[in-house]
Amino acid sequence: MGKLIAKSKSSARTALYIAMCATHQKNTEALKKVLPDLPAGKYRSYYEATVHIMEGNLEAAYNLIEALPKPWMRDSLLSELELAKGNREEAVAYARQAWQGCRGVQRYVSYKNYELYLPEALASA
Repeated sequence: MGKLIAKSKSSARTALYIAMCATHQKNTEALKKVLPDLPAGKYRSYYEATVHIMEGNLEAAYNLIEALPKPWMRDSLLSELELAKGNREEAVAYARQAWQGCRGVQRYVSYKNYELYLPEALASA
């Protein structure tokens, strides 16, 4: 991920890569710091919801999740939300759907997150 950040010429793209890293490392402060640099829209909403989940503001996160346009984004965050609530089986189901729906760098980051925090979600992958 560091290579992608160093190679990126666009500040918005760099902010997106930093947000991915911060999410993977569960670094709320770094994620909050980079949020203003993300372009307004789906990715900013996605990472704002991630911050809310990390801080335990599940209702605020759910409100943002409902408005996300991409199914993999909703499923990924619903997985985190269910995990925060203690519903591991539901979290695994959402994680599987999210991982199957995303691609590219996000698929790689999702795989690495699930490998650490929900390995059973990748068991059938």
